Amino acid sequence: MGRVQDKVVVVTGAARGQGRSHSIKLAKEGADIILFDSCYDDIETNKYQLDGSGQLEKVGLEVTKTGRRAYTAEVDVRDGAAVVRELSNAVVEFGGLDVVVINADICPLGAELGIQAFVDAFHLEFIGVINTVQAALPHMQAGASIIVYGSSASLLRDPMSAGVDGPFGLGGAACSYAKQMVNSYMLRLATQLVPQSIRANAVHRTIGSPALQNSGPMCGEFRSEVDQSKRDGALEALPALQATSIPYVDPEDVANVVCFLASDDSREITGLQFLTGQRGFTSTLLNR
Repeated sequence: MGRVQDKVVVVTGAARGQGRSHSIKLAKEGADIILFDSCYDDIETNKYQLDGSGQLEKVGLEVTKTGRRAYTAEVDVRDGAAVVRELSNAVVEFGGLDVVVINADICPLGAELGIQAFVDAFHLEFIGVINTVQAALPHMQAGASIIVYGSSASLLRDPMSAGVDGPFGLGGAACSYAKQMVNSYMLRLATQLVPQSIRANAVHRTIGSPALQNSGPMCGEFRSEVDQSKRDGALEALPALQATSIPYVDPEDVANVVCFLASDDSREITGLQFLTGQRGFTSTLLNR
């Protein structure tokens, strides 16, 4: 018996990185997984490569190899009607919904990016959360769990400090702003859901997904050199953001926290924010 045996879980942004890790971990612990991803090859303002539909299907196959069921659908969480439609179809097939893992995320970094970077990041990372919660709640019963994947960026005192004149650009400003609003929303949502015995929590981390931390835009925020020297330089700088000496948090470590929040082990926990990999990140960024 796994920690989430026979639960039904939806994971957004499931085709790569952290979403893939959540899906595989929860399947190994006994859950059936509904996997949503936009499956865009790329979003123009997002300067690292995304994954197409083939990758989503591969993750679905990995889930089924654990002996659990997988439902895959190409869903852009910015499209509320699509989220409602596909989640309803999946719930009919699987017979219920116990856990929601809202993981869909992008990171369009760079001072050269225009307003579209702000719109793309904010709409996906905030409106996408609202759309997913709205679609999921009608299917959830007492004991269910909502888990939002956050970011250390939400700890910025001024979420616009990475704006036009900042190093992260408008996309970075939108990420920070969206995550702060998600934090506030989830705290209030958790309070309102207490009478229904449905929990809501957030998980934040610093640099995580290898695909992201190896990307040019992310490495470029820490070192200006190019190619391999840029990556090596970034890996030297990144430990300053972590509670330990590691340069980034492994996706599997974050998935372990998500699994705990999805399981009945956390049945009395709601309205909390879990931080993975943080060091003095709060004090460092709050003083920007």
